[in-house]
Amino acid sequence: MSCTRYLDQYVTDTLVETGSGKGRSIAFALACGFKEIYSVEISERLYKFCSVKFSRNENVHLSLGESVSWLQSIVKKLTGKTTFLLDAHILDFAEKHAEIVCPILQELEIVLENGKQLGVRHIILIDDAVLFNGKVKAFGNISKKDICDLISRIDPKAKVTHSRRFILVE
Repeated sequence: MSCTRYLDQYVTDTLVETGSGKGRSIAFALACGFKEIYSVEISERLYKFCSVKFSRNENVHLSLGESVSWLQSIVKKLTGKTTFLLDAHILDFAEKHAEIVCPILQELEIVLENGKQLGVRHIILIDDAVLFNGKVKAFGNISKKDICDLISRIDPKAKVTHSRRFILVE
Protein backbone atom coordinates (compact mmCIF):
# COMPACT_ATOMS: atom_id res chain seq x y z
CA MET A 1 0.00 0.00 0.00
CA SER A 2 1.30 3.44 -0.92
CA CYS A 3 2.06 6.15 1.59
CA THR A 4 -0.38 8.42 -0.26
CA ARG A 5 -3.18 7.11 1.94
CA TYR A 6 -1.56 9.06 4.80
CA LEU A 7 -1.68 12.42 3.01
CA ASP A 8 -4.90 13.37 4.80
CA GLN A 9 -2.92 13.50 8.06
CA TYR A 10 -0.41 16.02 6.66
CA VAL A 11 -2.47 18.55 4.71
CA THR A 12 -0.88 21.95 4.15
CA ASP A 13 -1.86 24.47 1.50
CA THR A 14 0.57 22.97 -0.99
CA LEU A 15 1.68 19.48 -2.00
CA VAL A 16 4.85 19.06 -4.03
CA GLU A 17 5.26 15.60 -5.54
CA THR A 18 8.09 14.00 -7.47
CA GLY A 19 6.89 11.14 -9.64
CA SER A 20 3.30 11.76 -10.77
CA GLY A 21 2.85 8.22 -12.04
CA LYS A 22 -0.80 7.79 -13.03
CA GLY A 23 -1.94 10.62 -10.77
CA ARG A 24 -3.43 8.59 -7.93
CA SER A 25 -1.74 10.64 -5.24
CA ILE A 26 -2.75 13.87 -6.98
CA ALA A 27 -6.39 12.77 -6.98
CA PHE A 28 -6.18 11.75 -3.32
CA ALA A 29 -4.46 15.01 -2.37
CA LEU A 30 -7.25 16.99 -4.02
CA ALA A 31 -9.81 15.01 -2.03
CA CYS A 32 -7.82 15.69 1.17
CA GLY A 33 -8.00 19.45 0.66
CA PHE A 34 -4.61 20.54 -0.67
CA LYS A 35 -5.14 23.88 -2.44
CA GLU A 36 -2.21 23.72 -4.85
CA ILE A 37 -0.43 20.64 -6.18
CA TYR A 38 2.85 20.67 -8.07
CA SER A 39 3.99 17.38 -9.58
CA VAL A 40 6.75 16.32 -11.95
CA GLU A 41 6.98 13.17 -14.03
CA ILE A 42 9.96 12.04 -16.10
CA SER A 43 8.02 9.61 -18.31
CA GLU A 44 6.42 11.45 -21.21
CA ARG A 45 3.74 8.76 -21.44
CA LEU A 46 2.69 9.19 -17.79
CA TYR A 47 2.98 12.98 -17.97
CA LYS A 48 0.58 13.05 -20.93
CA PHE A 49 -1.80 10.71 -19.10
CA CYS A 50 -1.89 13.02 -16.05
CA SER A 51 -2.15 16.13 -18.22
CA VAL A 52 -5.38 14.79 -19.70
CA LYS A 53 -6.66 13.49 -16.36
CA PHE A 54 -6.20 16.84 -14.57
CA SER A 55 -6.63 19.23 -17.52
CA ARG A 56 -9.66 20.91 -15.96
CA ASN A 57 -8.12 21.54 -12.56
CA GLU A 58 -6.29 24.86 -12.39
CA ASN A 59 -4.83 23.96 -8.98
CA VAL A 60 -2.80 21.05 -10.39
CA HIS A 61 0.49 22.10 -11.96
CA LEU A 62 2.21 19.31 -13.88
CA SER A 63 5.69 19.32 -15.35
CA LEU A 64 7.62 16.94 -17.56
CA GLY A 65 11.24 16.46 -16.54
CA GLU A 66 13.64 15.19 -13.96
CA SER A 67 12.92 15.94 -10.35
CA VAL A 68 16.16 17.49 -9.08
CA SER A 69 16.32 20.59 -11.28
CA TRP A 70 12.52 20.89 -11.17
CA LEU A 71 12.53 20.86 -7.34
CA GLN A 72 15.24 23.53 -7.29
CA SER A 73 12.91 25.86 -9.19
CA ILE A 74 9.70 24.91 -7.34
CA VAL A 75 11.06 25.49 -3.82
CA LYS A 76 11.82 29.09 -4.80
CA LYS A 77 8.05 29.64 -5.11
CA LEU A 78 7.28 28.37 -1.60
CA THR A 79 6.52 30.79 1.19
CA GLY A 80 5.61 28.45 4.04
CA LYS A 81 5.35 24.94 5.36
CA THR A 82 4.68 22.48 2.53
CA THR A 83 4.00 18.77 2.24
CA PHE A 84 6.35 16.85 -0.05
CA LEU A 85 5.74 13.40 -1.49
CA LEU A 86 9.02 12.06 -2.84
CA ASP A 87 8.37 9.16 -5.17
CA ALA A 88 10.60 9.75 -8.21
CA HIS A 89 12.50 6.48 -8.06
CA ILE A 90 12.36 4.31 -11.14
CA LEU A 91 11.23 0.75 -10.58
CA ASP A 92 11.58 -0.41 -14.17
CA PHE A 93 14.88 0.19 -15.96
CA ALA A 94 12.98 0.03 -19.26
CA GLU A 95 11.52 3.38 -18.17
CA LYS A 96 14.92 4.92 -17.40
CA HIS A 97 14.94 8.53 -18.58
CA ALA A 98 17.70 10.14 -16.51
CA GLU A 99 21.22 9.45 -15.34
CA ILE A 100 20.13 9.43 -11.68
CA VAL A 101 17.68 6.55 -11.31
CA CYS A 102 17.00 7.32 -7.65
CA PRO A 103 17.36 11.03 -6.87
CA ILE A 104 16.06 10.76 -3.28
CA LEU A 105 19.20 12.11 -1.57
CA GLN A 106 19.39 15.11 -3.90
CA GLU A 107 15.65 15.76 -3.52
CA LEU A 108 15.86 15.55 0.27
CA GLU A 109 18.77 17.96 0.42
CA ILE A 110 16.88 20.53 -1.67
CA VAL A 111 13.72 20.26 0.47
CA LEU A 112 15.55 20.31 3.81
CA GLU A 113 17.74 23.27 2.84
CA ASN A 114 14.67 25.17 1.62
CA GLY A 115 12.93 24.56 4.95
CA LYS A 116 15.95 25.97 6.76
CA GLN A 117 15.91 29.06 4.53
CA LEU A 118 12.20 29.60 5.16
CA GLY A 119 12.48 28.83 8.88
CA VAL A 120 9.97 25.96 8.67
CA ARG A 121 10.13 22.20 8.80
CA HIS A 122 8.42 20.82 5.75
CA ILE A 123 6.53 17.54 5.97
CA ILE A 124 8.24 14.93 3.81
CA LEU A 125 6.80 11.54 2.88
CA ILE A 126 9.12 9.16 1.03
CA ASP A 127 7.36 6.27 -0.66
CA ASP A 128 8.59 2.69 -1.18
CA ALA A 129 10.77 2.69 1.96
CA VAL A 130 11.03 -1.10 1.94
CA LEU A 131 13.21 -0.85 -1.16
CA PHE A 132 15.70 1.50 0.51
CA ASN A 133 17.70 -1.38 1.93
CA GLY A 134 21.06 -0.67 0.29
CA LYS A 135 20.70 -3.65 -2.03
CA VAL A 136 18.33 -2.50 -4.79
CA LYS A 137 20.14 -1.25 -7.89
CA ALA A 138 17.05 0.61 -9.11
CA PHE A 139 17.15 2.54 -5.83
CA GLY A 140 20.82 3.43 -6.19
CA ASN A 141 21.72 0.96 -3.42
CA ILE A 142 20.56 3.66 -1.00
CA SER A 143 19.54 2.55 2.48
CA LYS A 144 17.18 4.03 5.07
CA LYS A 145 20.32 4.75 7.10
CA ASP A 146 21.72 6.85 4.23
CA ILE A 147 18.48 8.81 4.17
CA CYS A 148 18.35 9.27 7.95
CA ASP A 149 22.02 10.32 8.07
CA LEU A 150 21.37 13.05 5.50
CA ILE A 151 18.34 14.30 7.40
CA SER A 152 20.28 14.35 10.69
CA ARG A 153 23.14 16.27 9.10
CA ILE A 154 20.91 18.99 7.67
CA ASP A 155 18.15 19.10 10.32
CA PRO A 156 19.24 17.31 13.51
CA LYS A 157 15.95 18.15 15.26
CA ALA A 158 13.71 16.65 12.58
CA LYS A 159 11.51 13.79 13.73
CA VAL A 160 11.99 10.81 11.42
CA THR A 161 9.72 7.78 11.55
CA HIS A 162 9.57 4.94 9.11
CA SER A 163 7.55 1.91 8.38
CA ARG A 164 7.92 -0.77 5.81
CA ARG A 165 6.12 1.41 3.24
CA PHE A 166 7.32 4.96 3.88
CA ILE A 167 9.63 7.35 5.67
CA LEU A 168 8.12 10.42 7.31
CA VAL A 169 10.05 13.57 8.21
CA GLU A 170 8.34 16.22 10.29
